[in-house]
Amino acid sequence: PMRDGGIYCKVARKTPQQMLHEIAPQAAAVVAIGSCASWGGVQSAAPNPTEAVGIPEALLREGITKADGSALPVITLPGCPASPYNLLSTVLYYLTLKQLPELDAKGRPLFAYGRLIHENCERRPHFDAGRFAEEFGDAGHRQGWCLYKLGCKGPETYANCP
Repeated sequence: PMRDGGIYCKVARKTPQQMLHEIAPQAAAVVAIGSCASWGGVQSAAPNPTEAVGIPEALLREGITKADGSALPVITLPGCPASPYNLLSTVLYYLTLKQLPELDAKGRPLFAYGRLIHENCERRPHFDAGRFAEEFGDAGHRQGWCLYKLGCKGPETYANCP
């Protein structure tokens, strides 16, 4: 929450903004874990009375950079819940290769968010064959048919969680 200096979220009597100013400039990068940290989460939807935003937006609004004044890299790992494998892989990538992973336009690591969920879905053969569940609990649903007609966003969502 950015409204009123962030007073709507305090940890140990500090606002998130205070913590970002203390910690972020010393970091090699900031990792926003989960959809709330990445984008602001459901609480950032209108009317958003607390002006909730994700970490990338908070850093921008606060003008926070690295201690040397250079841009602070931000890696977003959205998901609710966030994938612990994506976090571990991101950290190990940095520790092993001494560089951050390649990111997409939304700041997500391409190794985890570079492909559509649809590409690895166990129900994909049913999609390709035109077999769709029409409602939850129907025969197609019970047989494991594709859930696209029930709201699945796999054909347009980039993530590694089919």
